[in-house]
Amino acid sequence: MNNFLSLMKSISVIECWLFTIYCQTNLLAGNYWSTHVVNVADDLAEWPPYTYFVRKNGQATQKIAGLAVDIVDQIFTSHHIKYTMELLPWQRAQAEVEKGNRYHMLLNASYSDKRNQVYLLTKPYYQLNPYIFYSKKYHPEKLLISGVEDVKKRFKTCGIFGYSYAARGFEENEVDAWAKNYGLLINALHKHGRRCDVFIEGYEIMIGFTVIGKPFMTDPLLGYVKLPGVKQEPFYMMISRHIPHANELVEIIDKGIIRLVKTGQMRALFDKYQLLYPENDFYLK
Repeated sequence: MNNFLSLMKSISVIECWLFTIYCQTNLLAGNYWSTHVVNVADDLAEWPPYTYFVRKNGQATQKIAGLAVDIVDQIFTSHHIKYTMELLPWQRAQAEVEKGNRYHMLLNASYSDKRNQVYLLTKPYYQLNPYIFYSKKYHPEKLLISGVEDVKKRFKTCGIFGYSYAARGFEENEVDAWAKNYGLLINALHKHGRRCDVFIEGYEIMIGFTVIGKPFMTDPLLGYVKLPGVKQEPFYMMISRHIPHANELVEIIDKGIIRLVKTGQMRALFDKYQLLYPENDFYLK
């Protein structure tokens, strides 16, 4: 009997010890990002009005602003999480975040199966309307297209180096993604013996460049039309799979997005940047 009582007492001690370790482990996980700095990277080419350098007297400053920046700031501030933010060449930014050594997350990314395997993706938090852009110099009449397959058959499509066009229905080899910026892409459309017939981009992005003094949409030769048959394209934040407590960081951001939606703060941020607010079911996906 005494041996049995001793055994039960020992089991109870072990259970208490294991429970204590479990609680301490979860407590440490919960506090991890409140005691560590999140290093954020994004595209040096800028992605207005979501991420861009603030201009002063027409010159870019080191201050980074935009809808994505405001959303991250509100979420992290509410959790007392410190963060840094730096814009890098897009290919380098993706590679650095994938490794997870210096940078932990990216702000603006469309979906692709490859990205979903390499990174952890948050909930989508905004969406773009894909438009096809062309030169009126060679297509003076409004371009009539029936969809993505029609574009593939009739035109040479170009894009920005390192960007993914999978969500718009294109494989990597179907887009000549060589351009470093949109200015070069537009010039290529107008050039004799041109490399490109068309490129595809979110209408909101092309309008957004006006914010940083690059009014591409005022080009009288730049034509554009909504790409039929393609849904609005959701955008995500991408987090390295190789950092400690990566899933916890995703959870913090996902819950933060929902909180901003429920409190009306998300709509206020969209209004700040004069963006159309997505329908509520977008955030329930």
